[in-house]
Amino acid sequence: MQTMTLANDQRRLVWNNSVALVACAVVLAGAYFIIPALWRIPGDMGERLAFALRADVFVAVWVLIATRLEAQARFYQAPAPTVSKKPAAPKQAERAVPRTFLLNTLEQAFIAVMAHLVLATLLKGPALALIPGAVVLFCAGRVAFLMDRSKGLEMRSFGMVLTALPTFAAFALAIALLIAQIAAG
Repeated sequence: MQTMTLANDQRRLVWNNSVALVACAVVLAGAYFIIPALWRIPGDMGERLAFALRADVFVAVWVLIATRLEAQARFYQAPAPTVSKKPAAPKQAERAVPRTFLLNTLEQAFIAVMAHLVLATLLKGPALALIPGAVVLFCAGRVAFLMDRSKGLEMRSFGMVLTALPTFAAFALAIALLIAQIAAG
């Protein structure tokens, strides 16, 4: 049997991703217990959808931030030569970061909002508080992902887990709830 040895970087990624997983669990559990104690959780379908959309305003703010960063980078970017076979200069590669962040944020935001809306149609009571909990994690994940450029791959990975894990969990929960509804008749 061959043993796998992880490099230091890989071990740090595994550690950071594990920390992100624990952070997701703590924030979602906290949201489940704290938010219903502080605010009224809506009951009917229209109110639940409005609740999710209101929470997702903060997801949309991250799309605005990413758009602004990309527009600012384009504004300060020197015009590209019409034909060049040289590899991108470090300055040009640096300017590609906001575009990558924008595209990633758009993808993650679309998927997250869809997951939150689906959950709003399926969850009732305190479980609905998982939606704002997921939004908090989305925002924290975007901050970590954006800061990765100065901290390296570790923070980007941490940020992606904070951003994406609640969304994946939301879809898994939604599918399980739909299957349970179908099975119940």
